[in-house]
Amino acid sequence: MKKWLSILLSLMLTLSFFSVSLAEEQATVTFWLDDMTDARMEMVQEIISTFEASHPNIKIEFTGLPEDSTDKLMLAFEAGTAPDILNITSKNIATYIENGYVTDLTDLYAEKGNNAILESAIASASAYDRENNRLYYLPSGCNFFCLWARSDWFAEKGLSIPSTWDEFFTDVEALTDKEAGRYGIALRGGKGAATNLEMLMYSYSGITNYFTEDGVCTVNDPKHVEFVDRYLSLYNVCSGEGDINYGWTQLAGAFQTGVAAIIQHTPAQPRKRHWGRRRSWPSQTGRPY
Repeated sequence: MKKWLSILLSLMLTLSFFSVSLAEEQATVTFWLDDMTDARMEMVQEIISTFEASHPNIKIEFTGLPEDSTDKLMLAFEAGTAPDILNITSKNIATYIENGYVTDLTDLYAEKGNNAILESAIASASAYDRENNRLYYLPSGCNFFCLWARSDWFAEKGLSIPSTWDEFFTDVEALTDKEAGRYGIALRGGKGAATNLEMLMYSYSGITNYFTEDGVCTVNDPKHVEFVDRYLSLYNVCSGEGDINYGWTQLAGAFQTGVAAIIQHTPAQPRKRHWGRRRSWPSQTGRPY
């Protein structure tokens, strides 16, 4: 809920920028938001209805996309059909700025923003403009990765939700019954696979920086190599063969339909009365997941 309250604030603030320039003239503003679920769609529609009620001259034309919109957005930018308002992930921000796809909001936010967003968040957002440190997007919130566990499956096997990585690997194996079509885990594949794997291996190692003080990259640290070997060895052994192409929709589906006992994703996804989730796992060096 806190994430969506922050999105409400940022969206209302962004829309208010349009109302400043549009004044009383009739206008339609296009807005895209990706990774949508039914619950998110309902909440965004409420936000839009609230804005339109107080700005009757402005109509919001909203498009909710079920998956990551990066490819669709790039095509729209190149074709000149991109939306007026869009949500983007941090990995794409610098590219959009450098290509001139997004509008400089620095002066407008200084004039109309009323310090509605944390100063540190605005500073972080401005840093994506590597040349001039200008503000091109409004931070709407943050998220974190966690491991979701089917507590009903663990109870059936007399297992406790794992509290260490060694327990995790042991339990994934114990919860796998390939003949019954039940797997200990569903692995993230597709475009998001590398990001998820990165989060997991740094959690496993407890390393908190990409580079050492000497400038050496930590990606190939022996602990990371160890984790990747252990984790990817689960593929098609304790996971399904199709996992290599799984996005979050497929992961959630495997979890919800009783195909997988554990998945790794953000906390806004699968929900059910009998499911549990681990928000904080100790890494191999004791730091939280």
